[in-house]
Amino acid sequence: MTDEQLTAAFGSLRKDLLAAIQQSKDDAIEAARTMQDEILRGVRHVIETYEVRMRHLEANVGNMETAERLRMAILEQRVSAIETKLRMIPGEPGSGAR
Repeated sequence: MTDEQLTAAFGSLRKDLLAAIQQSKDDAIEAARTMQDEILRGVRHVIETYEVRMRHLEANVGNMETAERLRMAILEQRVSAIETKLRMIPGEPGSGAR
């Protein structure tokens, strides 16, 4: 082979090598983006699941607070009824209550 042929062969080889390196870079970037998309998709599913659980928990806590208020109201009514029967109305003279 002559020097010109060697130079042309090395030039062609260099060109092919640079193209292969660029293709590898492009493939790696695409793979990284795909992995990133998959991770974000997975995280979104986890977040959605926890959001549903949190809403459910908030609803349960709200229901418990409502039930607690209702129980307190019932107890207050019962105590008031007992006080009325025993004439132990607070502030009434002779009731024995202070």
